[in-house]
Amino acid sequence: MTKARKARNHIWQITSSSGTPLSDESSIRNEFLQHFKSFYSSASFFPLDALQSFVPYSTLSEDQLAQLNLPFQAWEVKQALFQMAPLKAPGPDGIPPIFYQKCWPEFSVKLTSAVLSFLNSGRILREINQTFIALIPKINNPSSVDHFRPISLCNVLYKLISKVLANRIKLVIGSLVSSFQNGFLPGRIISDNISIAQELTHFVSNKKQGSDYFAAIKLDMSKAFDRIRWDFLEHVLLLYGFPSHWVHLIMQCVTTVSYSVLVNGSYTSFFHPSQGLRQGDPLSPYLFVLCVDILSSMISSAKAQGLIEGIKASRLGPSITHLLFADDSFLFLKVTDSGISTIHSILNSYCQLSGQLVNLQKSSIFISPNSPPSLYSSISSSIHIPFSPSFGKYLGVNLDLTSKRKEIFQEIINKIDDKCQGWVSLLLNKAGRLSLLKYILTSMLVFHMSNLKFPVYVTKKISSILSNFLWSGAANKKSYHWKKWDSLCLSNSDGGLGVKDLQLFNQALLAKQSWRILDQPTCLFSSFFLSKYCNSTPFLESKAPSSCSWSWKSILYGKDALIKGIRWQVGNGVKISIWNDFWLPSPIPFAFSFLSLRNATVDKLLLPEKKEWNGQLVSSLFPSDIASLILSIPLSQFGFEDRFIWGFTKNGDFSVSSAYSLLLAIKSHHNHSTSPNLVHSFWPNLTWNFIWSLPIPHKIQFFLWQLSHECLPVGDLLVRRGWQGTSVCTLCKHHSESLVHLFLLCDFVRPIWFGSDLGILIPSTPNHSISFWLGWLHNMGHIMSLHSRSFFSKISCTLWCIWLARNKAVFESIFPSPSQVLTHANHLTQSINQAFTSLKPSRNHSTTSVPFFGKLSPGTSNPSHPEMHTFHVTPCLCNCDDPVLDIFCAHAFNMQRNKCGVGITFRVQSRTVGSIFRSSSSPKDCASILPLIEAVSWALHRNMLHIHIYTNDSSLFYQLRSIKEIPAIAAPLFFDFCFLVQSVHFCSLSLCDLSRLHQAYFLAKFAASSRIHSEVDTSYPFDTG
Repeated sequence: MTKARKARNHIWQITSSSGTPLSDESSIRNEFLQHFKSFYSSASFFPLDALQSFVPYSTLSEDQLAQLNLPFQAWEVKQALFQMAPLKAPGPDGIPPIFYQKCWPEFSVKLTSAVLSFLNSGRILREINQTFIALIPKINNPSSVDHFRPISLCNVLYKLISKVLANRIKLVIGSLVSSFQNGFLPGRIISDNISIAQELTHFVSNKKQGSDYFAAIKLDMSKAFDRIRWDFLEHVLLLYGFPSHWVHLIMQCVTTVSYSVLVNGSYTSFFHPSQGLRQGDPLSPYLFVLCVDILSSMISSAKAQGLIEGIKASRLGPSITHLLFADDSFLFLKVTDSGISTIHSILNSYCQLSGQLVNLQKSSIFISPNSPPSLYSSISSSIHIPFSPSFGKYLGVNLDLTSKRKEIFQEIINKIDDKCQGWVSLLLNKAGRLSLLKYILTSMLVFHMSNLKFPVYVTKKISSILSNFLWSGAANKKSYHWKKWDSLCLSNSDGGLGVKDLQLFNQALLAKQSWRILDQPTCLFSSFFLSKYCNSTPFLESKAPSSCSWSWKSILYGKDALIKGIRWQVGNGVKISIWNDFWLPSPIPFAFSFLSLRNATVDKLLLPEKKEWNGQLVSSLFPSDIASLILSIPLSQFGFEDRFIWGFTKNGDFSVSSAYSLLLAIKSHHNHSTSPNLVHSFWPNLTWNFIWSLPIPHKIQFFLWQLSHECLPVGDLLVRRGWQGTSVCTLCKHHSESLVHLFLLCDFVRPIWFGSDLGILIPSTPNHSISFWLGWLHNMGHIMSLHSRSFFSKISCTLWCIWLARNKAVFESIFPSPSQVLTHANHLTQSINQAFTSLKPSRNHSTTSVPFFGKLSPGTSNPSHPEMHTFHVTPCLCNCDDPVLDIFCAHAFNMQRNKCGVGITFRVQSRTVGSIFRSSSSPKDCASILPLIEAVSWALHRNMLHIHIYTNDSSLFYQLRSIKEIPAIAAPLFFDFCFLVQSVHFCSLSLCDLSRLHQAYFLAKFAASSRIHSEVDTSYPFDTG
């Protein structure tokens, strides 16, 4: 496949700009070099004075500036390196990221020093910024330079610099860019744009009467990244309020580049461009989004002045004038003479300022059906964009769902069918086809299934194609399907193959959209749909009106799955009904009811004056186990509100995989089709997971799966399915070929088992199934005190070689001897063991860095204690007169008493000034944050505002840097901690050895094992003077 792809991508001939065909390598290279030299050279540009009159959506705040201006640290360089895909194509230095990742201990000091040298000095070595231009064909059989997309291959050292800057910008860019732009921004997804566009086009296409006319304009920007003016970019950065030294760093990255074009493996001489951003530079997407947001500001400004009017899909909904996803622009407006001319003027101004160019041939305009014919010619003469009879595709999804739904889904079916036909599938075994089915074919559907509800007939048709492909190697070739598709869709641990149930997978993907509406009700996507369809009804109770769009039907389809897995998390309790809502951590709801509290909310279970559970009331209303569960729920003291969480992930955030697993479990439970053990009553240790974890090739694992399910094509099973041949065993020619006979009882096979180093003597008249005997062989390993996996791997290889010998006899009339089969099995076992022994699992170094609640930023390693890692919780500088308080925190958990203990010691200038120990009934996941809350509260009570906290719990660092790392049950406590630290001048969190925490840890263990439930503070007043 690799050789075929290389030959297919080889450029044999192109046509020059003058129309002359070029076929020799040097002429082709020179043509590309001259093209890109000319293209990346800036022409005379429109002056940028007009840019000052445009007000951006937002500018950097003081806190954001403080965050950007923090000194760059070594940990940021390491983080950037391990965020890179290891085998990304290298730049001119030829070194991929995996080299530095694997050799990090050897190169860390020099590599970090080189990156920080530029970041702190602002001077970059130009050789670092040399870049290859790789050519990606846009079409089949490209014939000119315009048919190739340039992708930049940068050196890893430069990408480290760029990615460190990008990681900082990523923290603040979300507040700078308008909500109409969803490209490359954290927390914004492409499906938002698609769903809103589907709803708006549904509205426009159904506007068949009335005097208001509406238009939808799709814009195609020609080579958008490559045309950005550098001086325009610099002005935009200053306009958003970026500090001058940051602008200098960014412009150094952009303007010091030099290009060389890769053509058929050879590269041209380097040249220096004067415009454009690189696709392949980690910084470029964020810079491009900032530039494009100027277009958004221009349109919004014109709307505010009344020059244009957007489309409102509902009376109370937001007016939408445009949707942006990177360089994909979709404009919506009410058609007026001034509106069309204003849009034309805005596009001209933006293109002149930014260097962009609208590709009129690829752009299109659609007008509502009630528009008079005279309007078409009027608009055409004004804006010069061709009309389209349909909306076509936007971001890869067809928008004509009202009139062409069947055609759209048929196109998806045809793509899957063509892909199955296109592969050389007959050369692949079933295990190979299974991998292609699970990881390639199914992934082709993910994008469409994330945005559209697939009708049942479509999922059934695609499932049929995939099933044919798995069992026969072609989508339209008939073959025996040895297991039902539903059983294949079970997870590997339940006896299936882990193939996706497409209908459930579609619903789980759409549930993510419903979760966004529930979790982020104020974002543009949520407010748009809620204002139209949920104006008087809560979202979870909403239904589909007869005139609604397919987009809303898809969201509601996902909502049905979402309801099965969400529950309330208690904040203040005012929104949660005690009896009618699901709010306990336990997945089993209860059904107790008292007339006096039938409509009561959870806040009625709290003490009136305190934010604590009313233990006496709770114990009187609920059984002891449920009461204990309620009393263990932590409560916020500083205003954490009730919220919905997803009950099947630790952090409470929705995930498609957990939703799919939930739906599959519900369906499997309904069908009673799960079978976690091969032989439940005899050998419970032999589970399906055991088979899939064996260190053997995937094809042998698949063979074992078939054997365990008794779905191998042996004689008697084929005859039962209507095969007209004989069922007599080909090896012994005496008995009917059943699975038990072929692999255990055949006179040809029994010497193989006995002659092997396993020395197994098979009884001549067994009365059990093959599954029983697999369990028996597996159990032999335990009885003989052998390593079960290696022992069963030998068994698997022996079974596989018996099967190969049988197939040679059946299909090639070649009859090997038992000794030859035994030798083959021994050689195969030895080679497999050697191969799997040499494979070492690689560690995953990828990390996520997202700020929590806003005023948190990572810090530095402490130079005096190399073993420590420090996290600066507050970026603001401390007052030099503040006394420094060192806080040593520890926690312990007593499993028998189900209690966690907190131990804290306080020191000033190495002198202990106080200590705290207390026990808590909070869950184990809350134990790490409890001492921090106690510590900061203690410090604030004594007006100690410069604090250093020391702990040995490394998980706190991940949790404070990424909200997704925080367990949902502990979220109220993390909220309280972040609320408290806003009041201190300086707070840092450092990881240290347990030996430095021995006093605090002793107090924590004592508190966890004692019956002391109240706080004991042994501190004495400390005179700060």
